[in-house]
Amino acid sequence: MTLDNTLRNYIHRYLILTCGLVIMSFGVAFSIKANMGISPISCLPYVLNLTNDFFTVGQYTMMMHVIFVLVQIFIYRRNYQLHQLLQIAVAVVLGLVIDLALIIVKDLTPGNYFQQVILFCISTFMVGFGMFLEIKGNVLMVAGEGMVKAIAEAVKTDFGKIKIMNDCTLVAISLAVGLIFSGKILGIREGTVLAAFGVGLVIKFCLKYFHFVDPFVRQAE
Repeated sequence: MTLDNTLRNYIHRYLILTCGLVIMSFGVAFSIKANMGISPISCLPYVLNLTNDFFTVGQYTMMMHVIFVLVQIFIYRRNYQLHQLLQIAVAVVLGLVIDLALIIVKDLTPGNYFQQVILFCISTFMVGFGMFLEIKGNVLMVAGEGMVKAIAEAVKTDFGKIKIMNDCTLVAISLAVGLIFSGKILGIREGTVLAAFGVGLVIKFCLKYFHFVDPFVRQAE
């Protein structure tokens, strides 16, 4: 592969990743507007924003992902691959687009529980499809997934088990933050549990049936 083709390859793959991040960000925004509970990976930034709105949801998301990157660096130490620092750029894009999406959908208010469920289902599909594109792009993992992978490798445990533990930890911290600073549970409802399973199911469904994406991926090979 020539240098020109290699550059084109990376540009194409990062475009696929960026599309995934944008879709994922709007999924997070729709999830917030559905008001049925936020997915585990996004609940902490949302709850922090509810208890202290000095920073936006997107800015809290960026800070959380930077911490995830630092954890990876601590685990891998000398074996840390410097190009993975681009996860910080990914976090910035994700945070900025989440804030932009929340501005765009600020007037979106479900009128009843049925409409909340519909909006929640749309948000879950969008987050899952965005992660599917991240997988297809195959250049970088979002920092949260990268940290889970690093921990799984360090303790020689299955990725899925660490992923569940990480999600539970984020939800527990979010519960604690809400209770400590407001005296009540914030941002965590039935949708939080459903999203934890639903996003994974959407990713599996997309990987199995959404072959229309493959031509775009092959162009990057």
